[in-house]
Amino acid sequence: MKPTIRDVANRAGVSVATVSRYLNNSSLIAPVSRDKVRTAIDALNYRPNMMARGLVKQNTETIALVVDYSHEEIYGNEFFLKIQVGLEREFSRHGYYLMLVNIASAGEAPGLIKKIILEGRVDGIVLLNEMAEPSVIHLLNEMEVPFVIAGRGEYKNAAWVDIDNVLGGYVAANKLIGCGLEKIGFITNSFQKRFVKERFEGFQKAMMEAGLEYAETWVAAGLNTYQDQIKFLKECEKPVCDAYVVSDSYIAYHFIKALKNSGYSVPKDVQIVAFDNQLLSEVSEPGITVVDIDVTMLGVHAARFLLDNLYRLDKNYEPQARHELLGVRLIERGSTL
Repeated sequence: MKPTIRDVANRAGVSVATVSRYLNNSSLIAPVSRDKVRTAIDALNYRPNMMARGLVKQNTETIALVVDYSHEEIYGNEFFLKIQVGLEREFSRHGYYLMLVNIASAGEAPGLIKKIILEGRVDGIVLLNEMAEPSVIHLLNEMEVPFVIAGRGEYKNAAWVDIDNVLGGYVAANKLIGCGLEKIGFITNSFQKRFVKERFEGFQKAMMEAGLEYAETWVAAGLNTYQDQIKFLKECEKPVCDAYVVSDSYIAYHFIKALKNSGYSVPKDVQIVAFDNQLLSEVSEPGITVVDIDVTMLGVHAARFLLDNLYRLDKNYEPQARHELLGVRLIERGSTL
């Protein structure tokens, strides 16, 4: 494996910032430290990435947002648009432009990202969580290019910002528990998504703390369409749950229609709490009580993380792999009492 600037720092017993100063011929480095770094570089046969170093000095003033358009359910909705707005808002305040880099699948990401870096077209990279594959993270760290993940990452050596989805699930379930309800279900289109798993974890925590149990039949996945939901209501045990936590407002909008067309009144018979304060949650009849996640601020905070690391590199400081979870708030509408 090709040695990195961090390997040199560890070998020399100095900080990455000290190695960076050495590579940039800075006078702000003690002779003893200079000798240690030189010895470590020789021992490891380290060759600095001239392109990555050049990016800092050239200042292209462009940040790449790498997106995989095979995930239409993500990039074709308000969630992605709001993240983009937040990123652009913060980057533009500091004189940076956001460039969308479209790929057909996650497998193409390493090659395309490496290409735009070697061409000197960007100063940094923003990845959505779905793009944060091990091969991509390894490439960016190896090329020493600043990046941030908009979404919870599983890597200690990567900066990321995400919504506290566990808290969101907890708040949603507690709203229904506070209404005196006990038979509370959870429905989604898929448990494959990390944020859904986390919201369900919060739901489970609230139920457990309230001393409430739930049957496996009260939890359902694969409810992608109105037809799926009608089928679920026909086949599920009767009576249906008193309430449901729904993983997003798009599913909740169609689920309310399915409930009404199956003879149930919302919220008299069944109460609903969903996630994401999208337009559908407002125009639904009744309006949907939602756990609001400020996705625009997610983009803003991700941009701030990346800008901070760009600044640190420019000043020969070590970039930070910071992590942050953003809070949520409950917006009450007519789908709950």
